Amino acid sequence: LLIGLLLACAQAVEFVLRPGERAARYARCARLYERPASRRGELSDAELAQSLTDAREQDDSDEIESLRRAAWNDTAAEVGAEKRLTLTRWERLVSALA
Repeated sequence: LLIGLLLACAQAVEFVLRPGERAARYARCARLYERPASRRGELSDAELAQSLTDAREQDDSDEIESLRRAAWNDTAAEVGAEKRLTLTRWERLVSALA
């Protein structure tokens, strides 16, 4: 737990010290996903899935691994999907703090 908190603090300091660089990176990554999203009515399901896979491969944004499964569950709940992932204690804690 202590190591996780130290890593979180280090990430926060890095984020605060270089906000412009991060903002530019995230804006670039957002454009990767906007393109397929704007064409979702024109693309078949397979083409849309491939476009999203391509965007993920080019995406160089930082991810908080501890939030990945919680984000999956939140998205699943929003779209009405039945499947939910079981979270570890750490993932539940980080999710509650986020």
